[in-house]
Amino acid sequence: MLTVTAYRRDLLEFLKFAESQTLSVSAVSRDHLEAYLQSLSGGLKPASIARKISALQQFFKFLAQEGFAAQDSSYGIDRPKLAQRLPYFFEEHEVDKFLTGVRDEVNKHKKSFPLLRFWAALELLYGTGMRVSELTSLRWGAVDFMCGPRHKSIKSEPV
Repeated sequence: MLTVTAYRRDLLEFLKFAESQTLSVSAVSRDHLEAYLQSLSGGLKPASIARKISALQQFFKFLAQEGFAAQDSSYGIDRPKLAQRLPYFFEEHEVDKFLTGVRDEVNKHKKSFPLLRFWAALELLYGTGMRVSELTSLRWGAVDFMCGPRHKSIKSEPV
């Protein structure tokens, strides 16, 4: 829902810009869009500019498809390159401490099935390296309780 709210705010902001230039939406050209984007480049982060461009592209694509504009004025406008952040990972001792804490809670409340299931899921994720999506799609028939999981995923990759 935040994305929808942000897109709406971005479009309203652009419409104010178009109004200040006495432009109707159907008269907006690529040059107008680039001038608008240039006016934004002052203090916004690249991710915010990319989101604004995305909102404008979807809007002008819709206008062209529905016949409200002769062409998609946003076609070919490039989004800024976004930096790829490295994922955070836990050190082995952090994971061990976390799993030990969960195991201690399970031992305190032995009859708590949800807590036991949570601990088993964590152990399985950490012990096998499978993804959460793979765990949630895992079926009983794919597990050999004597040797462990036979398949990592639906693709039948061995663990």
